[in-house]
Amino acid sequence: MTVEHWTVSLPEDGLALTLAADITLLQGLLDAGVALRHACRNGVCEICAAWLISGEVEQRYPQGQFSGCKLDPPRIQLCTAQARSALVLRLAPYARLKRDA
Repeated sequence: MTVEHWTVSLPEDGLALTLAADITLLQGLLDAGVALRHACRNGVCEICAAWLISGEVEQRYPQGQFSGCKLDPPRIQLCTAQARSALVLRLAPYARLKRDA
């Protein structure tokens, strides 16, 4: 079985990454070296949030469960979302892991 791959762009970070569609966005971004905060990995803590600027994702949980689903652009949880098309994301400021200078 061939796994689809999609380009996931983070324009504010100057990144365009190719991620497999069979893993969560959180796992793909972490594997690519993007420093992100995360905790529960099931969408409850909402720490790994991002805004879906364009593209389509499949959420592990139905839309409407989280407070950000009705925002424009919609907010998604990276730990529960998988890419279903090329994506453009904007990371929530609190999702970024601060690195010491």
